[in-house]
Amino acid sequence: MLETQNKLSFTDNELKSITVNAVGRSSEAGTKAIMRIGLASEEQYLANGTIKYPDKYINGKPNPESFNSGFSVGLLQWDIGQQRNGKEIIEIYNNSNYIKENPTLAISEKDIEKFAKVLEQNRDRDLNGENTNLTRIDIRRGNDYYRENLTRKLNNFFLTNEGFKYVLSLQERHYDERLKDTLDAIIPKSPSIQNMSREYAIEMIAAITKVTNQQGNIKSIEPFLIDKNIHTKQEIVNKIKDTYSNSVDKGVDNAIEGAKLYNTLSN
Repeated sequence: MLETQNKLSFTDNELKSITVNAVGRSSEAGTKAIMRIGLASEEQYLANGTIKYPDKYINGKPNPESFNSGFSVGLLQWDIGQQRNGKEIIEIYNNSNYIKENPTLAISEKDIEKFAKVLEQNRDRDLNGENTNLTRIDIRRGNDYYRENLTRKLNNFFLTNEGFKYVLSLQERHYDERLKDTLDAIIPKSPSIQNMSREYAIEMIAAITKVTNQQGNIKSIEPFLIDKNIHTKQEIVNKIKDTYSNSVDKGVDNAIEGAKLYNTLSN
């Protein structure tokens, strides 16, 4: 149980449920198919079987269209490039009952290391683990070898009960490793959250979780959240958007809308 200084407390399962439903379903995954290899990118950066990452800065200012994502899977968009677990995914696949029943679908031993590296591509890592340019191979389209021998095989596996359970386990790991500590620390320490209704607090938890998931932490807004002043829900949203520019605007709005639906269904 997460203990709070004042009146609000949330169990770990409640926080996971808010994260999965308000942040995962409504913001991270959105309308994308989740049980398949995905990539958070606009179509304009995809062409001829490649991914062209945009420059981080334009005229010395952060480029709002810049993104760092690698290939991902699941509601919380487990980022294979950040987590560096491409080989683990392939080994889970090759050692599954699905492959025992369909041995001809196994990924060839000679391809495992290469496929692991191609799965782990992101803005900072090419097939050699380096960043010599900003163009990467898109394994979902254009390149028949990777699409047929890696992506399609994994996507079909993720649709089985065994594969589905594995993807869910990745989302649980993602929550435990990247989100849980922030929520456990900020909820009891924030006078603003503690003085909200439970429904509004859930909306703010969803917004904070979205920022943590996308930015990696909330260090830039944490002092605002835990100072002694009581900030309204809208003031917190404005602070988030002013701090992170428009890189999180839509995602935070979607997470809050997801939290509202969560509240409606919970009542």
